[in-house]
Amino acid sequence: MTADNFSALLDSFYEEREQAERVKQKGQDLVKTATNARDRVRRKIVAQEKEYAACLDRDHLRICGELITANLYALARGQRACELVDYYDPDGKTVKIALDESLTPSQNAQRYFKKYQKQKRTLAALEPQEKALRTELAYTESLLSAVRAAETDEDMRSLEEELLASGYLKAQ
Repeated sequence: MTADNFSALLDSFYEEREQAERVKQKGQDLVKTATNARDRVRRKIVAQEKEYAACLDRDHLRICGELITANLYALARGQRACELVDYYDPDGKTVKIALDESLTPSQNAQRYFKKYQKQKRTLAALEPQEKALRTELAYTESLLSAVRAAETDEDMRSLEEELLASGYLKAQ
């Protein structure tokens, strides 16, 4: 680098150093924002996977409702639980079913059917959400990679605008 005098050379040196420091600081802020966004999406995916796993046992709820309905004559209001023969089981084993003692046997059966229907609807709603979250995760990971690779102030401004447009960064 050449300059007219030593003072101009020092000015340009410190200006470049300050510019590099600003880019570095902006990069750290954007990395933190992108990392937080990625981690938030990952937590949503984990929560959704737990909800999905809980819904996989939904047929048990339907079977409980059907067994209670088939044995209404043998049940009375106020029971906490009942042990009924599971006619779906090839060995004819019994299954213990928890009951709400404040409900009639018929209402208990309806309660199980409602839980079954709710989990069935939840499962149907989870599938498109899961695809959207996987897409969002890939996007946030690509943003994070781009922020880490950015070197100039213009690159940082461009990524900051993208984070603002995506809603991951709030306008100041």
